[in-house]
Amino acid sequence: MTSHEQKTFLNALNYLTTQELEELCNTLTLPASGTRDQVIARIYRRVTTPPSTHTALLPQVSLAKPGSTYPLRKETLILKGSFKTNAATKHFLQKLAGPEFSFTPFGQDWISQQWQKGTPPTYEAFARYWKQEYAKRKELKEAPREEWAYETFKQQFSLKYPDASKQELAHAWDILREKQLTLAKKYVADA
Repeated sequence: MTSHEQKTFLNALNYLTTQELEELCNTLTLPASGTRDQVIARIYRRVTTPPSTHTALLPQVSLAKPGSTYPLRKETLILKGSFKTNAATKHFLQKLAGPEFSFTPFGQDWISQQWQKGTPPTYEAFARYWKQEYAKRKELKEAPREEWAYETFKQQFSLKYPDASKQELAHAWDILREKQLTLAKKYVADA
């Protein structure tokens, strides 16, 4: 999938209802639990991640050893199979990266890239990367969150058609959503 197709697919997912996202999760045999942005990220990663990056093909150095424990310490390596996105890990990383730390797609992607390279990071290295990337993204003043597609659409539609009625807005939104749903289903079917 090209980077343009990936962007198009992610954009399409942001137009779907919770029920439609759950249906895509069922199609892909993914869990549908979590927040809207977590579900979207899960579907997106499943469809856009090449099969060559699956766990079985990661370098051994990036994989947790069964039966081993990996305590939450600055120097502990983050390994596939031991890294948890739970409250304890979040609290620990907030101590290292600051109170604004959260599990973000850019952070998860960075960890996956490190695993693929065979250079699993320590919690300290991850916190440092996350802090720098978060500051950079904050400074760039990113656009509104992508999952707020309706709000963005409503603003743009109102600027383009200031005299449009609520019914016209709703109708235009329904047409656009239907196109995005069809597009998202196509990418999922091709995965």
